[in-house]
Amino acid sequence: MLSPNDMDPLKWEVLWSQGDQIKVFNADNREGKVYTLNDESIGFATGSFSGPAISGSGPFYAVYPASAATTLGTDGSISLTVPDTQVYGGPYDYIGVGANISAGYANTESLTGVAFKNLFGVLSLNVTNANNVSQVVLYTKGMADVLNGSFTLTGLQDNAPVVLPVAGQATEPHQKLTLTCGEYGGDSRVFNLAVPEGVLDAGMTIELYDNANGVQVVN
Repeated sequence: MLSPNDMDPLKWEVLWSQGDQIKVFNADNREGKVYTLNDESIGFATGSFSGPAISGSGPFYAVYPASAATTLGTDGSISLTVPDTQVYGGPYDYIGVGANISAGYANTESLTGVAFKNLFGVLSLNVTNANNVSQVVLYTKGMADVLNGSFTLTGLQDNAPVVLPVAGQATEPHQKLTLTCGEYGGDSRVFNLAVPEGVLDAGMTIELYDNANGVQVVN
C-alpha cells in the first residue's frame, strides 16, 4: 500500500499489505519459491515472510508480487508478466494489492534480507466528481508504448533495475490498463494506476465509466 507523509506531501511510503507474497530466485531455484507476509509486518515498510526452505546459496533475486515473476535467466534477468487490470485499493490504501511491482537483489551466502526497489511509476488521477465511478481505463497513443504483457527485468545486480517490454507487443490489447473500482464512490477520489516507467510521447486517453456504463473521455 501507499501511505502519505504528513510532513512532506511529495514523499510517500510504500508499506506491506495483508496477504502480500514475494517470489525468491537463485541459481538452484530458477522457477522461484513463494513466501507470504507475516501478519506482524502488515502496515510496515520492512516485512518478514514465511515459506519453504530454499536450496543453494546466493545471489538471491526477489520480486513482488509473486504472481508477476516467472523465471530467472542464467544472465540474471527475470521474466515478468504485467496484468492488464488493477484493483482500486480503496480510499486509504491508495493503490491496489499487487499493483506496485518491485524487486530486490542480495549477493549473500544465505537468504537473510533483500532491499526492494520500485520498478514502476504511479499515475495519480484526482477526480472531483467520482460518484458511481466503476472503472478507470488508461490508453496510450504511441505505437511503441506497452502497459501490460510480457516484460524483462534486468540490472538488479548493478543496482540499476530496468523493466523493458518484450518485442512484438505494441498492439491495442497491450496499450491499456484498467482500474476496477468496486463499490467505492464519493464526491472526490484519487485513483492511482501503476504504470511502466517511461515517457508517453504521443499522449494518452483516460476513460471514466460509471455504473450505468456512461463514460467521460479525457485526452
